[in-house]
Amino acid sequence: MKHLKYLPVGKKAIEAARISLLSFIAIYQTRYKNKVGAGYIAKLSGLKNHLEAFQIKTGFRVDFDTIGKEFYIKFTDYLKGLGLKPNTIGADIGKIKRLMNEAVEDKLTTNQDHHKRDFKVIREDVDSIYLNENEIKALYEMEIEHPAKRRVRDIFVLNCYTGLRHSDWPKVSSENIQEGNMHVLTQKTNEPVIIPIKPLVLEILRKYGTLTVPDNHQSNDTLKWIGQEAYDKKIYNGNHKKFLEIRTHTARRSFSTNAYLAGIPMRDIMQITGHHTTESFLKYIKVTKLETAKKLKEHPFFS
Repeated sequence: MKHLKYLPVGKKAIEAARISLLSFIAIYQTRYKNKVGAGYIAKLSGLKNHLEAFQIKTGFRVDFDTIGKEFYIKFTDYLKGLGLKPNTIGADIGKIKRLMNEAVEDKLTTNQDHHKRDFKVIREDVDSIYLNENEIKALYEMEIEHPAKRRVRDIFVLNCYTGLRHSDWPKVSSENIQEGNMHVLTQKTNEPVIIPIKPLVLEILRKYGTLTVPDNHQSNDTLKWIGQEAYDKKIYNGNHKKFLEIRTHTARRSFSTNAYLAGIPMRDIMQITGHHTTESFLKYIKVTKLETAKKLKEHPFFS
């Protein structure tokens, strides 16, 4: 199917009449394949599979004009029945909202029910842990015989000290280093970020040269295995259960939280993480009241 913007006016009207929400997904994927991450494009195919299966199982017709409250309730119930977690369900709803916004702009529909309050993206903060400096060190020193698993562990540790998203991990190399800083153009925001690097970051980069990074799903599967190993081996004299929860995003959260606890000003950390408000940053980091009290105690005001 041709992209809408390349069709003559008369043919565009005819073509638009044939486009459904399900067929529009392929158009959207083609349109944005060079503008968003490959992972997101692939997940749109997963959404299409969910919508098609939902349509067959429930008999509910899925199209631009049916996306509303009834669809939302039935579709989220269907996904819950598959055993999907809230964030996975929320991600599908978020994609539907983006598709509908695009379809409205393309004048394929006038339906705006996806903007209503009850058509909300479900979110649950499941990645609530971070690793402190000692835990990161213990994880890095843990013996792993399998080279591919060891590489994922090393890349994870590297990013505990850079704060990058997983989508930016493949961009990291020694070529990014200039005068002790790492320069990265981030995938999500398309903004340049400059990060001071620790010696350990350089050590890991020199070990591998160009980093070969598995996709997010594969990386998380490997990190689950690594976390289980760390738990079984009791590599650290502390909360071992924490290692069972590590995922790719834990590295970024660990960077932010450890930098904050080390006394680095929030505005400086936010320049790296991309948070735009202190409120969103403070919700993001995982600092207990006791840790906050210890940090405040070192301030001259309490001396």
